[in-house]
Amino acid sequence: DAQKTLAQGNQATADGDSAIRSAESALGGNDLSRMISAYIEGRGARRELHAAEKAVQAAMEIFGKTLAKWQRAADDVKSAAELNPSDTNAAHNAEVVDQNIAMLVDTLRKMQEMAGKIVGQKQQLGQLLGKLKGQIPAPDAPPGGPGDGDEDDDGSGVQPDSLQGKEEKAGRDGQ
Repeated sequence: DAQKTLAQGNQATADGDSAIRSAESALGGNDLSRMISAYIEGRGARRELHAAEKAVQAAMEIFGKTLAKWQRAADDVKSAAELNPSDTNAAHNAEVVDQNIAMLVDTLRKMQEMAGKIVGQKQQLGQLLGKLKGQIPAPDAPPGGPGDGDEDDDGSGVQPDSLQGKEEKAGRDGQ
């Protein structure tokens, strides 16, 4: 649904704007609790942006395929109208298909604009989160360890401090 996808993108970019403002404000001050709060808010906003980006990309792919099918259909209906000029239904159908194609192209343009805005915000937010992370002392650092700057920044693959340096013992073969 184009409207739901665009609404999700708009909400994610609004949350991204808020997180960017919070991060910039926290970087401007020297309040550790504001930095931590802005960092956590930024991570959440980046996750929302990532989900919205996936939804927009999926919608654009589906709409692109639909556009190709509708363009073929429009050509077929126009050919039928040319073969039988007295068939007013074919001419009307060609006009209706062309109108729907125009609306779909407009929707695709909106989706492309949204995708560009999301990507830009993700990059800006990622840079700000890196700066914030660099200014938060290790003992006070929020969840996630050094080097976990992956796209989702969910901390997966990072062991809790209680497990650092511990490894699972090798099991016996066949058991």
